[in-house]
Amino acid sequence: MKKVPQENVEAFRRAIPQAEGVSIKKMFGCEAGFFNGNMFCGTFESTMIVRLDEAGRVAAKKKGYSPFEPMGRPMKEYVCVPEGKETEIAFLNGVFQEGLAYARTLPAKAAKKKSSKKA
Repeated sequence: MKKVPQENVEAFRRAIPQAEGVSIKKMFGCEAGFFNGNMFCGTFESTMIVRLDEAGRVAAKKKGYSPFEPMGRPMKEYVCVPEGKETEIAFLNGVFQEGLAYARTLPAKAAKKKSSKKA
């Protein structure tokens, strides 16, 4: 995997919605936005990704978004923002707001218990 460019990391941090319940965690070693345990946006290599409902994905495809397929495996509800938009803060904020709106409709994920097994 390629490292996320620093300018993308900075754009992500500036664009992620500042809303109650939103947190930033690592996913695939990259920064991602979560709400109630559900990832709704993130960075990956040189792109930004967002989780959208079916209607949102259909509309996004018409606007030049592409499916998110890390390591050749598609992640069903996620799309990549159009090339060239990865550092446009206002654009990303709008897209991330859409992802957050969808995440608010999903059931909360329970926190995973840490394993107490020792090697």
